[in-house]
Amino acid sequence: MKIRIENGLPLVEAVLVHNNNRLLLENVLVDTGSASTLISAEDAINLNLKPEPWDTIRSMVRAVNTASKEPASVPLDAANS
Repeated sequence: MKIRIENGLPLVEAVLVHNNNRLLLENVLVDTGSASTLISAEDAINLNLKPEPWDTIRSMVRAVNTASKEPASVPLDAANS
């Protein structure tokens, strides 16, 4: 796996495969401390990926950091605690 650094962040390319559907993601953040993985709803639709009855669904709020102008996503359950 080739890791490249952009803006101080480790990024890789990844291919997601689900039921013979393939999706290339060119900028995947490597986060070894992450407890979960997040992909966009658009990518999930492109893969025909749907939640199973036992999956936990978390809503996200997308915001923009006014200091850096970079988008950020925050789980709603975290925002309310």
